[in-house]
Amino acid sequence: MNKAIEELKFPEDFINKIICGDCLRLTTKIPDGSIDTIITDPPYGLNKKGISNDLDLSTFYKVLPECYRVLKQDSWFVTFFSTKFLPELFKNNPFSYFWQIVLYCPEGMVKSPIGFTKFMSCFRESYKSKLKVIK
Repeated sequence: MNKAIEELKFPEDFINKIICGDCLRLTTKIPDGSIDTIITDPPYGLNKKGISNDLDLSTFYKVLPECYRVLKQDSWFVTFFSTKFLPELFKNNPFSYFWQIVLYCPEGMVKSPIGFTKFMSCFRESYKSKLKVIK
């Protein structure tokens, strides 16, 4: 797809497509309450060399309200996230926490605050509740 972001139309230009672009710009093309599930693996705030916007969690916090806006009621927001900043994940987060899964990767190895571990990432699901309102 070679269309400019400004030319994209929802839903025809989004369904069954992979769109490479800035999520903060792309989500503005999606109407409120039109998405069933978002699955994302955002920058973790670990300041890893070669990873854009990974100095802090500001990019993650900027995209949360847009994700919340485009999701339907009773829908899911799923994200992979570093266990190092897990407490920070709950700040400024419009979603209701539902559950967390820590992946065990016996062939993998990652440096964490507790040293090297085979528990490589945190998988977290949150729920867009009818009761929660973001302003």
